[in-house]
Amino acid sequence: MINREDIEQIGIRRSKLFSSLPRFILMSNDNFLTYMWEELITYLPSDQRADYRCNPKLKEVRMLFKPKRYSQYTGVYISDADWIEPISGPRDHDYHKWLGENDPLIPEDNKPDMIEGLIILGNIGKGNIRHFVGDKPLYAGCYIEVRFGEGWISGRYEYLSKEPQIRIVSTRGDVIFIEEHHLVRMYH
Repeated sequence: MINREDIEQIGIRRSKLFSSLPRFILMSNDNFLTYMWEELITYLPSDQRADYRCNPKLKEVRMLFKPKRYSQYTGVYISDADWIEPISGPRDHDYHKWLGENDPLIPEDNKPDMIEGLIILGNIGKGNIRHFVGDKPLYAGCYIEVRFGEGWISGRYEYLSKEPQIRIVSTRGDVIFIEEHHLVRMYH
């Protein structure tokens, strides 16, 4: 039976629908999303121990859990983290730990050991061109962070002379193309 508070929260039509169902559960958004994530966990057989647990494979979604909530659904409690981000795919309880009040999806803004500037094309001798940040040359494979909106995307620089855009491979494996004069930062 649905009580008056539930009717006010979900509306009269939904309460009538729920009353006609043999069973239903009202959940908070957090509980619902966590429950659905848990339902997507797969288990593979293992000869050496209990089943091998695979986190859900998500391509364009990242989920963060408070340690208590993560432990309620996985049985693993991580005490030295503020947020837990399960790594998508075939890994047994593999996760990233996030500490502090910073947004874990955006690298921190203040990095004193990095130089920040526009990426520009310059000469380093007869016919040799190279991209620079300030007066520092960029080399293929070097670590770089690219500014997008309010945050930074980290990756590695890959220059392909046949392409008009600058190719960056993010640390997550995505390929990003930027134009010359884009704001970037790199280590000294």
